[in-house]
Amino acid sequence: MTGSVKSALMSERARRAQRMRDVVRAEFLKARSLRVQPLLWTAGVLGALVGTAAALLFASILGSIDADLPPGEVARLVERAPVAGAGTAALLWGFAAIHLTANERATGRERLTDIEVPSRGRTFVARLAVVIMGAGVLAACTSALAGAATASYVLASGGTPQVAVRDIVGWAVVALATSLCVAWAACLGLAIRNGVVAAATHLTVFVILPAVLGSVAATSRHEGYAWAASMMPAGRLGFVVDASGADEVLPLISACGVLLVWLAGATTVAWLRWRVPAVRSEVRR
Repeated sequence: MTGSVKSALMSERARRAQRMRDVVRAEFLKARSLRVQPLLWTAGVLGALVGTAAALLFASILGSIDADLPPGEVARLVERAPVAGAGTAALLWGFAAIHLTANERATGRERLTDIEVPSRGRTFVARLAVVIMGAGVLAACTSALAGAATASYVLASGGTPQVAVRDIVGWAVVALATSLCVAWAACLGLAIRNGVVAAATHLTVFVILPAVLGSVAATSRHEGYAWAASMMPAGRLGFVVDASGADEVLPLISACGVLLVWLAGATTVAWLRWRVPAVRSEVRR
């Protein structure tokens, strides 16, 4: 029996013995061991809370000056404050997801992971699962903290904090939309070998390109550019944030559907790119 045949049999035996939850646990422990990861995820939480504080400060300033505002504008700003920093959190958590998914491929440690986990498909799914679960849990906890800060602001202003069912549903949908944006960024890290290029792509698609399209739409007065900007991940997330306190849920579901399309496309490209090394290894055998 040749060495290549023995190696193939051992890989097949290890593939059958491993369980998906073990691979997910290994990826989670790996993420905890990377020093940059806690910093990036914490920065996202702080960024979201700063966004909430900025919204409350802006509402306080508008309420203290004699401005010609639409009825209920200050109350609407306060109501939206718990999710005002979702875009900043999605941007920073996206960088964390890219670092997590592209770090090993950039440093060459991916080969060690392939030895430990012969099934590359399980590694792919496990990394996406860790990113989605981490972003979802942190987004929900951050919304709760921002909601508590908003309630404290309302109480300090002499009002009575009230949290309706629609507010909780809106926060949950914002957390879902944020997780979808972060998962999309993780797919960039899985598809692009260079983490810097993946991070630059994330920054371009999430921030720079929508800003350029918005500026062109404002100057040319062409609705097509504004529509294109609104259909991008940041635009759909912004729409979910703006409509999180509304009574209608269908527009929120529609916006999350667009984000799912972005994620499905990125996942397909990432999977095709991810399978390339495995196909090459099979050809060499």
